[in-house]
Amino acid sequence: MVQNQTFVIYVKDSANNIHIWDLNESDIFPIYSVPFQKNITCLKLCPSVEGSENSNAFLVLATDDGSLYMHHLNTDHGQQPKSTYEEHVKTFLNYVSRL
Repeated sequence: MVQNQTFVIYVKDSANNIHIWDLNESDIFPIYSVPFQKNITCLKLCPSVEGSENSNAFLVLATDDGSLYMHHLNTDHGQQPKSTYEEHVKTFLNYVSRL
């Protein structure tokens, strides 16, 4: 099973900006905020596939005019070693248990 990034969250706000949150870095501010000119109607993260030549993930965006945009994410947002994944899950569960 592929272990993708546990703490990376992709969000579209009402102003049509895409925010990328990495909870390992900060739970207060996103690591990236990207304005998008066309109105995004759908956002889908396609994680990397185990055994494929390409270990990167993709972010697919659909706009209200019917256009599709596929963004190739860098390796920071793709697969990670199982030990790192398990460590991140443990940290996440500890984090949410305090909420």
